Amino acid sequence: MESPFDSWDAGDPPETDYEEDSFPEELDLDEISINPDCKYPHIKVQLVGRDGNAFSIIAHVREGLKEAGVSREERDAFRDAAMASGSYEQLLNLATQWVAVY
Repeated sequence: MESPFDSWDAGDPPETDYEEDSFPEELDLDEISINPDCKYPHIKVQLVGRDGNAFSIIAHVREGLKEAGVSREERDAFRDAAMASGSYEQLLNLATQWVAVY
């Protein structure tokens, strides 16, 4: 199978099936999928469409925890676990274990 990158030169991006308006304008937060192991399923943190930098993800989750009244010790525990995660994928998985991510 031919990869979309096989015919790509530096001037033209590969064609994709992605549509600019494929994300809903408003998301029904009651319908988001929540990790069954989520520690704080009532805390909803938006990561989709935001800066995907690892430090930004940590900051968004900590902000959500703080706004929900979670103790500083607990927020620091998340930060410490996030900083110790071995990969970006592990960080995202950890975030879903703490809050409802959408």
